Amino acid sequence: MYAPVTLHIPGNGLVVYGFGATREEALDQLATLQENLLGYEVQKSDTAVEILRHGSLQNGTPWVDLAYAQVLTRLMDALVARNAVAEDTALDRPATMILAGNQYFHDSWKRDENIALGFLLTLGFYDLAREVIQSTWQLQDERTGRLPQRIRAGEAPPYHSSDGTLWALWRLYQYWRCSGDESLIREKLPMVQRFFARSLERVVDGLLPSGRTAAPEYLWETWMDTPHTPRDGFPIEIQMLWIACLRVFRPLVHDYDPDLEAWMASAEASAWIALR
Repeated sequence: MYAPVTLHIPGNGLVVYGFGATREEALDQLATLQENLLGYEVQKSDTAVEILRHGSLQNGTPWVDLAYAQVLTRLMDALVARNAVAEDTALDRPATMILAGNQYFHDSWKRDENIALGFLLTLGFYDLAREVIQSTWQLQDERTGRLPQRIRAGEAPPYHSSDGTLWALWRLYQYWRCSGDESLIREKLPMVQRFFARSLERVVDGLLPSGRTAAPEYLWETWMDTPHTPRDGFPIEIQMLWIACLRVFRPLVHDYDPDLEAWMASAEASAWIALR
């Protein structure tokens, strides 16, 4: 049975849940978790680092061994992710990447990576975050301005992700705001301008199309990337990312290409009207 619940927790703290078929069973599990929580966290961190150090996988080229580790969504797991960033030679180029997940995804999926990258920025690992961002921004599709959806050694990168480049843009901006290092965003600005210029050629009422609405060969481009949920058209979360990126990059673009900045401003205004 699915039963939604809203928890109001004052201040900052750690929340531990216990589950069971009965109240007593849930309380027993909760007591066990609380008693052993620190040990579990240390064990998980040590295991991830050990896998990174000694594990290897064949992923398409014989000279590349991919170490992998699980990137999870709690603060302690962010430290694990920091130690589990994989050094790889993707497409014969040096790259530092966060792998999408233990066991099933031994590749750098850029949507997942850029979402997880927020932990590195929050924890102040700016040098490492910069290396990860650099790996994303090595390759750009000249036709669409998009960045790769995935980097896998020995394979041409696919570009059919309507939010992957938007997430990369957002993290590039946040890296600058968090670290104070403006050099990276200035270095990537020509690629940023190319993405916006190509994307603005395809907008409808300021909205960024996704899936077959964008191009016939683009199938199921959002995070719900299955044939059962194609979401062709203008998914709402894509539009909010698109508008956010337009807004924060306009001042930077203005210094180099005022006409493009004006085009971006017009698209942003039109998008808000279309979403009302």
